[in-house]
Amino acid sequence: MRRTSPRTTQHLRAFALVTILAMFAVACGPRFDRELLIEQGTITVAQPGDQPAGGEGAADPGAADPGAADPGNADPGAAGDPGAAGGDTSTGDSSGSTGSTGGDSGSTGGDTGSTGGDSGSTGGDTGSTGGDTGTTPPANQPPPANTDPGPKPGVTDTEIKVGVLVPLSGAAPVPPTWEPGINLFWEELAKEGGIYGRNVVMSVKDTESNTTTAVNQARALIQEGVFTIFTFDRLEVQAAVAKELEARGMPNVHMMLPVNPPASWTNSFAITIDHGVQGAMIARYMKNELGVTKVGYVRENAAELAPGVAAFEAEAAKLGMEVVAKEQISAGQSDFDGVATKLSQSGAESVWLYMAPIPANQIQGQSASKLYTPIWFANSVSWAFELALTRFGDGAHAFSPWVGLDDPRANAMKNAWRARYGSEPDDIPLVGWGVDSVLHQAFLGAGENLGWNTFRQSLRSLNTEGMDLVWAPLAFDKTSSQTGTEQVIALIGDGTAKKWNSRPRNFTRY
Repeated sequence: MRRTSPRTTQHLRAFALVTILAMFAVACGPRFDRELLIEQGTITVAQPGDQPAGGEGAADPGAADPGAADPGNADPGAAGDPGAAGGDTSTGDSSGSTGSTGGDSGSTGGDTGSTGGDSGSTGGDTGSTGGDTGTTPPANQPPPANTDPGPKPGVTDTEIKVGVLVPLSGAAPVPPTWEPGINLFWEELAKEGGIYGRNVVMSVKDTESNTTTAVNQARALIQEGVFTIFTFDRLEVQAAVAKELEARGMPNVHMMLPVNPPASWTNSFAITIDHGVQGAMIARYMKNELGVTKVGYVRENAAELAPGVAAFEAEAAKLGMEVVAKEQISAGQSDFDGVATKLSQSGAESVWLYMAPIPANQIQGQSASKLYTPIWFANSVSWAFELALTRFGDGAHAFSPWVGLDDPRANAMKNAWRARYGSEPDDIPLVGWGVDSVLHQAFLGAGENLGWNTFRQSLRSLNTEGMDLVWAPLAFDKTSSQTGTEQVIALIGDGTAKKWNSRPRNFTRY
């Protein structure tokens, strides 16, 4: 097996990540009704060849608190085939209720705890030039060759099989550009020899944005023999999947996890900012970047969002700001005249809309009809898609874990998409590219002797700071074992052109 050559790594530097979260995760809120936006004539659709970039968005996130679930008492070191989980661990339904998982879903077996060696990756100059570049891996220090790699399902001399859980149907289907986008990075990498001679193969399963379905699909992927699983869905769905995989000892990666996940979760890794961190950062941004003193927020009445607004209020008070508007909306609500009236009367200079794009745009529209036009602040992942923008997106600010399409770091993805599909990409494939670039670095850090032990250790010590990836720098060793970044990039919306523009700065903590 051969390692990725320096030339390969240089070609692969700017490969880097998912956008669908505009359509799921409690971070995203209710549904991202893309078809409604099309009917309103507020968005245009990039066509990847003959694959329409359509689809709806976020489902009702529900009000359950998935973070408090007990991940089980099973031995997380299951060797070989982990088997099917005992009991019914799937919870909730498409309305967003997660509840607690039932039964012992743990598997038995040997201890797969990470052992030996420093599998962490080191920095190096990986900045992209903005041309046709790729992601350059760091000068990794893989674990010693005699390190016990642990179980290695889905890994052969030529292949690494990865499971992907996203809603392809149901209340929150992702756009069709998601699946070709999540594969594009690996297709390009395969041309350069893959990872130590192995090509990554993605097996995508439909969660229907439903906790029961998602857990069952995770089990199906395990039976299929995948090495690891990446999940991108509503917060409670991701939490249910994490709990299932924690009981099996399988290292797994998520777009995000609930605030303060159980300390016993040692196998689950989130690649975006914690929602509590986000709330405090938004308050600081409003104070220091926007220069306002009277602020407000409107959030969905989901329990998972409470920690975010609590952090926002606490930080605003610390900074001497006044939170003059504190509104909540219900999932599925369509008339926001009362909310718009209260916002207008509050005098808030900037308002954080902690929800998905559709209700946010409706609130903006009804507020504009009352001649109330504050500086709108968009909610992290759920707004950071160009498909989310309408004419009301003019001047809105948003945090994003990935760069905008206008950023030079996105050029590698755009060039690969054009060559593959003969069309201009939207920013959905950019998210998949970024997720893959993170997994790429983790696989490199695990070394040629890839297994659950070496992969888990690589994730724990993963540090992409100093690399010019399209994804926010990750440093699990500096943040926590569950959340890998406290950095975002700020985007400003151009609703007329229906695009987000990256601010002239890099990822930062604000």
